[in-house]
Amino acid sequence: MADTAAVHASVQKAYSKYASEGKFEDDWENNLRRLGYGRQEIEKIPSTNMLRAECGAGNPFKMGMPSPGDWVVDLGCGAGVDSIIAASCVGPSGCVTGIDMTEGMIHAARDNVKAARKTNPISGKVEFHVAKFDDPKDDKMRRILQHTRGKASLVISNGAFNLSPNKRAAFQLAYEMLAPGARFQFSDVVVVPKTTEGA
Repeated sequence: MADTAAVHASVQKAYSKYASEGKFEDDWENNLRRLGYGRQEIEKIPSTNMLRAECGAGNPFKMGMPSPGDWVVDLGCGAGVDSIIAASCVGPSGCVTGIDMTEGMIHAARDNVKAARKTNPISGKVEFHVAKFDDPKDDKMRRILQHTRGKASLVISNGAFNLSPNKRAAFQLAYEMLAPGARFQFSDVVVVPKTTEGA
C-alpha cells in the first residue's frame, strides 16, 4: 500500500513547481483543445500566464454543463480552469467551491478567477480551499465537508483522482457531498493491466 504522506508530499512538490513555472509553456489554449474543450468553453477562460499551470486529463463537462443556481464542487481544482467554466454557468445564485492540496495551485486559481471576472459574466460566489480531499483525517477537509455534505448539485474532478493514494476515501467524500439526484463528473487517466492472449 502506498505511503499516503509520501505520495502527498511528492504530488505537492511537483504541482507547486507547475504552479510557479507552468507546465505547457504558452500553449495552454491548444492543450485545452487536445483535452476536448470546445471554443465556447475556452472563450470563458482569461488568457493569463497562470494558465500554463493547468494539468487536467480531459473535459469533465462533456457529460453535461452546470445549470444556473447550481453548487459545483471541483476536487483537485488546480489552476481553476474548470472552476471558471462552472462559475460562468451557475450565475449569481450559484456557487463554485474549488479544493486542492497545493497552495501554489490555489493561489493560481484565485488569480485566474480575478482575471476572468474582468471579461466574463462571473457573478456567483467562487471560493478556493487548500485541503486533501482523499484524507478523512484532514481537519480542513472535514470543516469543508460540514458545509457541503449533501448540498452539491455537481461534483467535478479533472486529472486528480489518479494522483490520490486513497481513492476509496476520495470517492466516498465526493459521494457525501452530492445532493439527492446530483451528478459526479470526472475525467482522469487509468492504467489497464496487460492481458495475456486468450484471457
